[in-house]
Amino acid sequence: MLALSSEVQTYIDQSVANAIARRLPAPRETYFTVREVAATIHVHPDTVLRLIHSGALRSVGAGKLLRVPQSAIDDYFSPRRAAKIVQGARHAAA
Repeated sequence: MLALSSEVQTYIDQSVANAIARRLPAPRETYFTVREVAATIHVHPDTVLRLIHSGALRSVGAGKLLRVPQSAIDDYFSPRRAAKIVQGARHAAA
C-alpha cells in the first residue's frame, strides 16, 4: 500500500468531496402562490403583495406569475426578524 502524507491525503479527500458535490443536483426549492402564502400566514393576499412590493418578502416572477420561495417565507419569519418586530411594537407603544 502506498503511504501518503496527511497533507496529501487531506487534499485528495477534499478534491473527491468537491467533485462529488459538483455532480449532485441542487436541491429543488418549493414555491408558493400569493394566495397560498396568504392562507398559510392567515392574512389577505393584498397584504402579501404589499410585503412583496415593499421588499420585505422576496418573490420571483412578474405580474400574475409571482411565486414566493419557501426560503423567503423562512427568512421573513426568522427569530431575529420576529424579535425586531416585537421590539418595534414595544417602542411604538411606549
